[in-house]
Amino acid sequence: GRIRGIDCGITEALTNNFQKFELEEQISSTQSGAFFQFTCPTNNGISLLIFAKNPFPGLIRLFDHSDHQVVHDAIASIHNIILGATKTTPETTIHPHFANIQSCGGIEKIFSLFQRFVSKYSKDTAALCLGQLFRAQELIIGSKPAKQEIISYLKKLSQDEDQWLVKTAYSRLRNLSKNEANKAEIEKDGFQIQE
Repeated sequence: GRIRGIDCGITEALTNNFQKFELEEQISSTQSGAFFQFTCPTNNGISLLIFAKNPFPGLIRLFDHSDHQVVHDAIASIHNIILGATKTTPETTIHPHFANIQSCGGIEKIFSLFQRFVSKYSKDTAALCLGQLFRAQELIIGSKPAKQEIISYLKKLSQDEDQWLVKTAYSRLRNLSKNEANKAEIEKDGFQIQE
């Protein structure tokens, strides 16, 4: 099902639409939701097939949509794609999609989405994305003090009522702790990362 749809060009057509069509008039949550369905559940092979179609510029553009569901679908799709690739490389190395997302301004846009607080879901997912993308490297976004903000928020999520969020936020903190500067920020108030 999903592989055939990707091979037939459905995800590529959707991301082309996301890049070229008028955001408000021509892109709806039906389209963003359809794209999201291709990324879920996360699967290494499917994530890599989708990545090969260069989805990030179109998905990142959707962050400017006024429909919160479109924004949710976009950040969740990005999260699923980067999560799939995470499992294909050692966690002590830079994330394989970091350079691609950075090249289209995606790191700054994800951080901006995190700061904008469209909803708790989008803020949580943006923080999880950044925690994954910056694994094994210092969390610096432009000249903004992102490290303290993102790490503090991930630590807060590691205490959430939602057990999936707790586990996932802790995993992102563990990834970030592979860098000494991040580790110092994580542990500065006595918070401990178990390996």
